[in-house]
Amino acid sequence: MKQFFKDNIYQSVRMLVNQIAMTMFSLMLIFAVSTAGEKNGASASTNDMLLIVVSSLSILFYLFLLYHMSYEMGQKDGIRIQGNRMSYFPWKGFFIALIANIPNLLLGLLELIGKIAIEGDSVFADVSQMNPSPVWAASLYDICHTIARFIQSMYTGLGATIFRGVGFFDLLIPLPAILVCTFSYQFGVRYADGFIKRTPKESKKAKDVRYK
Repeated sequence: MKQFFKDNIYQSVRMLVNQIAMTMFSLMLIFAVSTAGEKNGASASTNDMLLIVVSSLSILFYLFLLYHMSYEMGQKDGIRIQGNRMSYFPWKGFFIALIANIPNLLLGLLELIGKIAIEGDSVFADVSQMNPSPVWAASLYDICHTIARFIQSMYTGLGATIFRGVGFFDLLIPLPAILVCTFSYQFGVRYADGFIKRTPKESKKAKDVRYK
């Protein structure tokens, strides 16, 4: 595992860079939508719907970037595998994405621990409407929740509307990215030669010999 980490840390860092870039992009969209809603006097339900749409589009774009990156990586490895220059490891995309999402998973886990530890709370309660205690649990939840939503702002719209108050939502956020990277890498290896299997074209010299 140590050698795997050493050989593929660059790809994990690339995934983190993509996440940061999409975070900035999503924050700008969310800010624009919120500002436009306030200026036009839009209702709360309209604002929520706009947030859901913006968040969904940001998530799809983010997952597409990861798909393209992992698929391209799989194609390059597929050529090496066909040439017997490396062995096939089908879970390469999974582990690279898992390493890249360690900060997200850790924040989600700590957030969930803090939420469970809050007295009289359930994982589906909205902490913002409560006076949570003990203090350490509330602080742990608030800090991890704020950081997690900031660095994964693509999901902020869904988290603030559909999944509002769901304590384990931030822990589930990295799963789509990990699954996409897992399967897109495998597809890339499988279709390293393209989707259409082409037979080698017969040379002109061979045709001339055959028809003499």
